[in-house]
Amino acid sequence: MDKLLLEYPWLSKVVSLSKDNGLDWLLMVCLALELSGGDPRCRTLDSDFLLEHMGADCPLTARHWYNGVPDVELFDLATRWGLFQILGRVAVEKSIYSGRFINFIEAGSNTRAACMLMTSIINNGGTIDDGIRYFGADPSRVYRLMNESRESIEVMLHITEEATVD
Repeated sequence: MDKLLLEYPWLSKVVSLSKDNGLDWLLMVCLALELSGGDPRCRTLDSDFLLEHMGADCPLTARHWYNGVPDVELFDLATRWGLFQILGRVAVEKSIYSGRFINFIEAGSNTRAACMLMTSIINNGGTIDDGIRYFGADPSRVYRLMNESRESIEVMLHITEEATVD
């Protein structure tokens, strides 16, 4: 990890929203770090989705084609957005976000959507690992990052305790 957790300006939002949804805040923080490198502005085009749904004859995307040219909204649906790299199409289908997708890079709205998705997966009989995979991350990498983060938190607490005693 390049930064200390406290250096991320979005940390308090993720911690608060995770706790509000009964989720492990450190897991959600580490999932965001794994998916987007901690950059809330991160956007990644899902080329597999685009290739699978290219063409005006595809029922899912037909309304996004004009004279053989896709509109910008098709690319928005095929883009993974923000901290949790939520696919635009998923956000629309699950009714967890509406509005201009460029605003979906705001850490609060992206985290709210991620917490809703993770909670839904768990409430429907899925595991935490299922949720991590749903977002496109490898559970072992997320858990490794969590362990590294716990160690750095313990070191910071130890340094703080020593400074307080002196």
